[in-house]
Parts: sequence; C-alpha cells; structure tokens
Amino acid sequence: MILKTTFLSNIARKYIVFYGLIWLSIWSTHASTLTKNIMEDSSAMAAYCYPPLGVSVGSITSNSAVLSWTAPSVAPAEGYRIYISTVNAYPTQNTPMATTTSTSFLLDGLQPGTLYFYFISSSCTNWDFSVWRSGNFKTLAVIPTQGCLLSDMEFPSTPFSPACTGSLENITTATEAGEHCRINVTAGMQYTFSSSIGTDFITISNAAGSQILASGIGTVLWSSDNFSGMIKYYIHKNTSCGEDEIYRDRNIKCNPVTVIVNPCNAIALTNLNVSQITAGSAYFQWNAPETPIGNYQMYLSVSNTPPTPATEPSYDLQASNSTITGFQYETTYHYWMRANCGGYQGNWISGGSFTTLQAPNCSTTPMGQQPNSIISPMCTGSTFILSNYNFTGYYTTITVQPNTNYTFTSQSNRYLSLRNALGTIYYKQGYAPFTWNSGSASGTMQMLVHSNPSCGTTSSALSASILMSCSNVLAIEEFDWDKKISIFPNPVSDKFNILTGDLIADQIYIFDSLGRKVADIHPTAVDTEVDCSRYSEGIYYVRLTKENNSTVKKIIVKH
Repeated sequence: MILKTTFLSNIARKYIVFYGLIWLSIWSTHASTLTKNIMEDSSAMAAYCYPPLGVSVGSITSNSAVLSWTAPSVAPAEGYRIYISTVNAYPTQNTPMATTTSTSFLLDGLQPGTLYFYFISSSCTNWDFSVWRSGNFKTLAVIPTQGCLLSDMEFPSTPFSPACTGSLENITTATEAGEHCRINVTAGMQYTFSSSIGTDFITISNAAGSQILASGIGTVLWSSDNFSGMIKYYIHKNTSCGEDEIYRDRNIKCNPVTVIVNPCNAIALTNLNVSQITAGSAYFQWNAPETPIGNYQMYLSVSNTPPTPATEPSYDLQASNSTITGFQYETTYHYWMRANCGGYQGNWISGGSFTTLQAPNCSTTPMGQQPNSIISPMCTGSTFILSNYNFTGYYTTITVQPNTNYTFTSQSNRYLSLRNALGTIYYKQGYAPFTWNSGSASGTMQMLVHSNPSCGTTSSALSASILMSCSNVLAIEEFDWDKKISIFPNPVSDKFNILTGDLIADQIYIFDSLGRKVADIHPTAVDTEVDCSRYSEGIYYVRLTKENNSTVKKIIVKH
C-alpha cells in the first residue's frame, strides 16, 4: 500500500520509500511539486530480535544449575547466547559465550556456595542479537549426598542403554518402589532421572552400590563428566527408603552437556620472576603460552592470603614484563598473576614475595638551593612556609638549634631528606609529614625535596609548599637520656658497645664519613655490641633514635 502526500514546492518531485527503519530517497527532475510517497511493505520491514521470556534458574546444586526460559513470539533463528560470571558485568563482543537452540541450558562445573550472574540473549542472525536478560543465583554449599541404596529386586533385569537424543525415554511402566535397575552411561552427558509419581525418592549410585552420586525427590539431574560405564538407578516411596507395590514409570533423558569453558584456564603463567628491586619499584617477568585478549592481571598484598577468583586485581598489565612503582620502602609484598581473557580470567598463580630496599640517601639536587638564602627559624611553635615550588630535586638550607622538635609537612606527596651541610650524615628521611628532634645536633642543615624514595625529580603546574614548625619543648627526661648515651672503647679496633642508659633505643644507624649507611640495628637491650672488625679505618657516625628524638655520636675505627 502506498500513502501519497503532496507538498507545493518549486523543486523537483521526491519519492520516499520506507523500509522498516530505512528511508530511501529517489529524486525526479520532471515535476514542479514535491510528492512524498510512503510505501508500507511488510516483507521489507527490518525484523526485531526479541529477547527470551521468563528466564529462571532451577535444579541448583553445589556445582550446577539449569537455566530455563520461554521462546519469544518470534523465535530466534540462531538460538541463544549464554554467559555466566562471578562478576556482575555484561559480556563484550569478544567475550567467549556458549550457544544453544534449546530453551534450557545446564550450567555445570560451578563452585559451591558461590554467587553467579547469568546473561542470556536471542541470536537472530550472526550479527543481530536481542538485549540481554540477566539475573543471579547462588550455588549450594557442599552437603554430603544422602540416598537410599536398599533394593529387593532389579527390574528390568538387563541394563538399559539410553539413546540420549534429548527426549524422554521410558525404561519400564511397571517398576515398584524399592526396586533398582542398571544404566549404561557415557561421558560428557547430562542425565535426568524421573518417576511418574512426583513424590518418589530417586537415588543414583555407582555400579557397586557403595557410592551415592545424586539423589532427590521426583526428578534428579546428574552429569557423567568423564565417567563411562554402569550405574544403578533406585526408586523409593520416600526418603525413608519406603517400598510399595504400585506400578510407576521409570524414565530417563540424556543429552550432551554444553559446558561453558573458561579459555583462560589453558593459559597458565609460568616462570614468574621479580628483579631490579628498589626502595619503591620492582621489575616483573613471566611466560605465557599465548597472549590473552585482555592481557594480564596482578594482585599485590602485604599479606600472604591468596586472592579468590572474585578478588579485584591491583594492576592490569599489557605485556609479559612490567616495572611497577609506588611501593613502600623496606616492605615485604606478596604477588599473584593471572591471564585475563575479557569476560573470563585464569587461575591466580603465586609469584612468591619480595622485599623493597631501604630508602636511599638522596644526594642529587639538580635544581640546586631553593631559596638561595639560609632560613633561621625562631622556633616559637608557629608554622611557616619553608619553600613553595612546582618542582622537586632541590634543597633548602636551614639553621637548626639543639634539643628542638621540628615538624615538616607538605601540600603534596613530597619525599624529604634532612642531612648536615656536608651531606655526610642523614638524620631523617621519609614522606612528609614527619617530625625530628635535633638532640645534640645543631648548625646549618639541608632539607632535600624529592618526589619519591628513589630521589625522583618532577615538575607540575601547581606549587607545593613545604611547611615547617619548631619549638624548644624537649622533655627533661629525653634530654637526660641523650646525656646517658655512651660508646666505648673509642677509638675502637674490632668491637664496641653502645649504652643507652635506662631506655632502649628504637633504632641504631651507623654511617661512614661519606654518609653511607653501613649498619642498621634494632636493639633489644640497653647494651648493644657492634662488630666493626670489617670496617675501614676512619670516622663513623652512630645515630640513635627514640620515638621522635634522635642523637648522633662520633666514633673512630683504627685497626
């Protein structure tokens, strides 16, 4: 049927034909009016791909479930696409999916007590699909299977071999409760056992009747997986293994199992290795038999608790080797790797653990001294701006008073190092904010500003202020503790002792005259013995810390 509408115009006639959602325009140059012709042709209408209806999940066990639905009014020519995941995320175009032309589908090989999300859509052509229908279900926890293995008769007396066409097959119409029969089964099949009496209790066992494979009331599902051979099929009146003499139908149905295969399980990562470990970074390598479409995922933790399949990865990596930064120094990390195949992920593979190095003593300052003048704070407890720049890799010179608490903060993530003017002694370093007590140290000091423990230098559009406050509030007992510290003998040739009065130091560091750390000691008593027999002759500095306080002593090594 053609609907014709004429519009007055001084341009040529235009015919417009509507096919579904497509407008086809044809121009003619032989008229002085514009005529629109709308052709309705049902044979040319673009077909709409209708989604499945009434999707539900039933027969849920600890490792399987059956997805069922009703075909739409216009059944899809190519059947249906099915995707299942432990993550509530729609599949993409490249996600591997199962397909079926039936209106039910066995979800097999599931994990017990796990929440799954399912997605199903109609496949009308190899390019035209309906919207997704989705939902979720949770598998049962593993419960020991119970059943009835009592039987007073085998009927029929010969084993039954089903044709497995997907249709219901009748074994006998004259079985009684309390009888069993033998069934020949083949691997890779889904079997459905049923009785014409819906309240009957069905038990499936191995051929010897010593192991229950499945049980249930009315209808029982069982997947043979890799097993081929003989099984026993029992029917009882109830779960108490009741018997009667009422005839009922013993039925079976079987068809090949379509299992959603996780392609990532075949991509097992091997030779996981970590090297080039620094205070804040490490280099990771591994081998893979092929490159997965979603590349690789890594999970990092300071705990050795393994991740689960649903654990979110810490990093998505594009190649089979990668340098990762941002680690905390002197920290032990555990890591796991897995392949990522889009909608599927492989198993987590442990790479073991590694420990980042001590923070280095940053000494390079390519931006020089900023500002150029020496800052001498009055230490009244007020906070003031020490420096304010949009780059790192510089140092600020300050005058330090003895027995004074200093606090340094930053408006950005800055890594600070406090050292003497000669650069031979590093008193403290770390990310701001941190506090430091000068103890007996005094005079000109340098505060080095970097972006990370690897002494990184960066620039940004925004300035980041380094704030400072200080006050002469050292407690009397802390000052007295500094006076009680003694090191002997001094000079020393092989071993010396460090006495810390009545308090145990938190940490003891020993530096050579170039500021290189040669020892890092965590004392457990007030008397600490140090072996310096392998030290080169020269001057060394012993730095002791207690809570927010620290002090430095000098010792001379002579062999």
